[in-house]
Amino acid sequence: MDETKFSPPEIKQFIAIMPVSLFSSVMGIVGLGLAWNKAAFILGAPSQIADILVIAGALVFLVLAISFIRRMMHFPLTVVAEYNNPSYTGFYCTIPIGILLISAHVSNHWPVLAKVGFWISIFSLLTLSALMLVRVICNDTSYKTVNGSWMIGMVAPILAPLAGTPLGYGEISHFCLSVGFATWLIIFPIILARIILGPVTPLSMRPTWFILIVPPMIMFIGYLSIEGGTLNFFARSLYYLGLFLLFTLILASRNIRKWPFSIAWWAFTFPLDGAAAAALIYYEHAASEISYAIAVILLALASFVVVVVSLRTVFSLFTGTLFLSSPSDEA
Repeated sequence: MDETKFSPPEIKQFIAIMPVSLFSSVMGIVGLGLAWNKAAFILGAPSQIADILVIAGALVFLVLAISFIRRMMHFPLTVVAEYNNPSYTGFYCTIPIGILLISAHVSNHWPVLAKVGFWISIFSLLTLSALMLVRVICNDTSYKTVNGSWMIGMVAPILAPLAGTPLGYGEISHFCLSVGFATWLIIFPIILARIILGPVTPLSMRPTWFILIVPPMIMFIGYLSIEGGTLNFFARSLYYLGLFLLFTLILASRNIRKWPFSIAWWAFTFPLDGAAAAALIYYEHAASEISYAIAVILLALASFVVVVVSLRTVFSLFTGTLFLSSPSDEA
């Protein structure tokens, strides 16, 4: 009988080994808060739920940010090596994305703080996305190393309207949405071909498939906010594509019980948050029993997944098994 026992890592050990992909937890928690904020406005749900989730996500971000700064100070070569690893590069965008999502929620309460966070995150996202595009153009990475995190890195500017439009930055939001849309057209077929034609995706990394849902759903939200809520052919097409991808990936996840838990499971959360928010906005503009049912079901599903992944993350952290599985170069 294997009597191997695991124990939680000490603080110094945690700082040394924590992957940057942990910041995706902030996206999942705060993203759910933004979805519930839409539910409060559209469905009359309690607004306190959104506030609690965003506060929790902000606290998680603060803890991770302090830990990551200490990691850069004490283990700079490890950070550089992680960034240069194509399997992790895209996850570096999760840091400014967390700032952007928090700024989107606090824009009505603390506009000055939200504006500072918005510009910090936009500058960072555009820079990181440009650097990743340079890698692709210069053939500085192998096709086999491309994974779902590249979708995060290259398409992240599409998130700008979430905070930019409420803050009155329509022009830069439009610019970022255009950039993200163009890079999505480049990276989406590459990642899809990698999944279909490349090496089999390891079970522990299959949750990253759900990142494919994010661009059409978030572009749907951003496009409507910029265009003043016009639900035209293009907007509907983005939303319907997102729904189809979600349905397809749910079917592809039918053996999810065989997938070992890892940090990659946070890749389930933000895509479902975005799908729920998009469904709520679609219901707002095209109210029907079907659109209402889809919005409520997706909001419930996103909430359930965030709770489950959060609890499993805490359990894995305190049992010392959270970092046993991480993205590989072949993922």
